[in-house]
Amino acid sequence: MSRPARSSRPSRRSRLVPEAKRNEAAVAAARAALEVAEQAKSIGPLAELEQKVLADPLDHQARFDLAVALNANGKREDAVKHLIDIVKRDRKWNDDGARKQLVQFFEAWGPTDPATVEGRKRLSSILFS
Repeated sequence: MSRPARSSRPSRRSRLVPEAKRNEAAVAAARAALEVAEQAKSIGPLAELEQKVLADPLDHQARFDLAVALNANGKREDAVKHLIDIVKRDRKWNDDGARKQLVQFFEAWGPTDPATVEGRKRLSSILFS
C-alpha cells in the first residue's frame, strides 16, 4: 500500500493561492499539512498498526503507516523515530519513501518545531555518516 507520488500539477486547493505566493514557506507548510492530514485518513487504527509492527519489526509499510498515524495523533517524536528506523534499515525502501515522508513532516511542522529540529539532526547523522 505505497503512497502515490505528488503530481506536478497544482492541486485544486493551491490554485486558490496566487501563483506568486505558491512557493512561500507558509503556503508550502500549509500545503504539506493538508497532504499529511489526507494521508492519515487512509491509515488503519493506531493499535492495529502498533500490533503489526510488534509482530514484524521489518514490515516497513506497517511502520510507515504507524508513523503517519502517530503524527495524526500529535505524537511527532514517535513518528520521527519510526521513519528514522526505516531509513536506517533500508534507505531505498519505497523509492526513499521514509526520508521523503520525514521531509514532508518537517515542512508541515515548520523549521523551528522541536520535532523538526531533532528529526533533521537524526536524519542528517544517518545520511551523512
